Amino acid sequence: MKSVKGQISGDILYQNDPMKWRKLVNALRLRYLLRISGKADVRSAIQALVTEGVWMSDATESASIDLPTSLPYNFPSLTERSGDYQVKFMNSTLYTAFVQTQDSFRIRAYFAPNVLSTSQTSFSFSNYGGMPLVVNATTDRDQYRLDL
Repeated sequence: MKSVKGQISGDILYQNDPMKWRKLVNALRLRYLLRISGKADVRSAIQALVTEGVWMSDATESASIDLPTSLPYNFPSLTERSGDYQVKFMNSTLYTAFVQTQDSFRIRAYFAPNVLSTSQTSFSFSNYGGMPLVVNATTDRDQYRLDL
């Protein structure tokens, strides 16, 4: 990045600013050097970074991308917590395996019933269906509760 001459284009992270990329690279280099510092002598490499003086000065220079949150670009599982299995939907291959083994305990613990069966009170494998491995997020959203 030091030798970049002219303009770069298509950068969605830093809007074509090579200096911000250098700052990110230096931050990552420092992080990795600190990680291995107990196993190798990294003092000279860290000193070289300090001497160069290209650092992130505040949080606005962080590398982050705001992703769209509207259909068909959103990913409902993005905000879920670890262990929150009730918002996950099983694919049709896994559903077939549960039906064949009659594993009703795990299917109830790990997956939400499909939208068409939420009013059912007794357990039935048919309440869980099985989402195809590929769905159209626009046309199939109501059938598979893609708007959670």
